[in-house]
Amino acid sequence: MEPQKILVAGVWESSPNLVEIRSPFDGHLVSTTYLATPEQVERAAAGSVTGFEAMRKLGAWERGAILRTTAAKIIEASMFWERDGVQCKGRPDMITEIKGRPAIVDLKTTSDFSKFDHKFFGFGYDKQAAWYTYGLEQIT
Repeated sequence: MEPQKILVAGVWESSPNLVEIRSPFDGHLVSTTYLATPEQVERAAAGSVTGFEAMRKLGAWERGAILRTTAAKIIEASMFWERDGVQCKGRPDMITEIKGRPAIVDLKTTSDFSKFDHKFFGFGYDKQAAWYTYGLEQIT
């Protein structure tokens, strides 16, 4: 099973740090993904700022059109698959294609970006991402 790459500022990347995602039911390996390095987190944040600045330069009508198009795609469609006789489900915000690869979008919010890394692992978003990625592999 290939580790799932992470999308950093529009580029699919790996890192030196692998994270195993294990089933909470029986501990078997569900997937592996990469843990972003501090440099990758910084580039991702900088990419977000760049995107924000680009959006800010657009007129209200253009921004509205982009947001309406994006909102129309966020339908929280469920994915269903079976593993070892167990029915499994994932419910990401959107399944799309980014740079030629299937991708899952699951939006998260935070009131304090400096604490997001703790919240990311505390809420199990790393495991959720791997679960969704595994589910996507099963249905595509």
